[in-house]
Amino acid sequence: MKNGFTLMELLGVIVIISLLMLLLIPNMIEQINNKKGNISNA
Repeated sequence: MKNGFTLMELLGVIVIISLLMLLLIPNMIEQINNKKGNISNA
């Protein structure tokens, strides 16, 4: 039995991580922009 991951397993992990990033990055950018706006308004 070989050690390591198959190509399909690696592709599956990459797809899952990329989907999570697509969901999280816009929210993070929005929060950063909101914090910048709050600082300038204070």
